[in-house]
Amino acid sequence: MKLAAGQESLDKCPYVSAEAKAALAEASAPPIRLVTVGTGDKAISMGEEQVLFRHEKRFFHETA
Repeated sequence: MKLAAGQESLDKCPYVSAEAKAALAEASAPPIRLVTVGTGDKAISMGEEQVLFRHEKRFFHETA
């Protein structure tokens, strides 16, 4: 339950097989990949958020 809530890391469990770790890591990946638009000081990174709506938690990357 702590893993699903993001309170614990999967690496701390010694009993999980490598196949299970790969499957759980893929399932817990952010729904949107990180994309960088622009170059230099005008570059903006978007995506890689853990939530889809601001009221659930908070967004970490600014919107463009």
